[in-house]
Amino acid sequence: MDEPDNPSDIRVFDVDLAAGKLSNSKVFADMPKPSITNGLRCDTAGRLWCSVGWGDPNEDGVRCYMPDGDLLGKIQIPETVANLCFGGMQRNRLYICGSSSLHAVYTSVQGAMKP
Repeated sequence: MDEPDNPSDIRVFDVDLAAGKLSNSKVFADMPKPSITNGLRCDTAGRLWCSVGWGDPNEDGVRCYMPDGDLLGKIQIPETVANLCFGGMQRNRLYICGSSSLHAVYTSVQGAMKP
């Protein structure tokens, strides 16, 4: 359960596949408190798209971050957002799962097939 003093951020790590270890944890992006992110997707340019919900209703939606962690923009949704994914013939349609609706928006980018 999320508590008020728990961190609310997205972290990145260095990955050593051979050893199966993570190191050098650092904050990639801060999330507004109280809220959490559930869905994460990358596009082909390395930007990170993430859901934001379960907190301040003014923050519900999707955030897009540049590869260095700078916030590029937000898509506000009038309900809690749990997950998201790219789809469509060109993988440029972002599907956003709200608490009671499915939203879709065309983007000018393509979702990555693999992170």
